[in-house]
Amino acid sequence: MAILKMKKLRLLAVRDKKDDNADVPYAGEAANLDERFLRTPGIALGQSRRSIVTMGKYAYWNFTHSMSMFKTYDSKTADRINEYEDSVDRMEDKTNNYLVSVSDENLSDVESREASHQLKIISEFERISDYSVNLLELAERANSEHVKFSEQAMGELDTISEAVSEIIGMATESFEHGNYGVALKIE
Repeated sequence: MAILKMKKLRLLAVRDKKDDNADVPYAGEAANLDERFLRTPGIALGQSRRSIVTMGKYAYWNFTHSMSMFKTYDSKTADRINEYEDSVDRMEDKTNNYLVSVSDENLSDVESREASHQLKIISEFERISDYSVNLLELAERANSEHVKFSEQAMGELDTISEAVSEIIGMATESFEHGNYGVALKIE
């Protein structure tokens, strides 16, 4: 536990104040699913929840930055989007396997429903990240072909982007805090 706190402190101390990734957690923390807790499903489900929240934050970051690439293309941001997509894919695999292992234990009905719910959420966040890479590819193509969007088209793109970003953010927050009232607002 002390090592994890030291990592967080080090990241905060080293992080540039203008860091555009401050809202995105360190990927190593998310993937830290300790198999010793599999015999304690409540704790194991808490660990997998943290990993899934990180996936949601990466998916949110990827979506918002993929959409921004239609305005101003930046190869470093494109690289970061692909890096985060790879991280989301790895977290999906690791967290899915962890949840399957948790499900092998004697789960209460509540824990079983939670494990099933988490498995569904994993695939949704992973899909958002995949779609973000598809958007990035379209932005790259538009950039390479020097496509310029009209002011009206950019306005519509901004409107859609803001709405979807808000929904992804609300969904991540809802899942992180178990606030399913927010999930109903999304609907």
